[in-house]
Amino acid sequence: MKTVISLLVLTLATAFTAPAFAQDPAPTTKADCEKAKGTWDEKTMTCTMSK
Repeated sequence: MKTVISLLVLTLATAFTAPAFAQDPAPTTKADCEKAKGTWDEKTMTCTMSK
């Protein structure tokens, strides 16, 4: 019984903490970058997000 409860607690802890460590990928197009309120660099074709 202790094993079942331990697994349940571990599963719930993982489910609630995983989104905290997930990162949104940076926008890959100028339109997506502008929509996300970032700065598009034409030279490197990358988006820089201000924090």
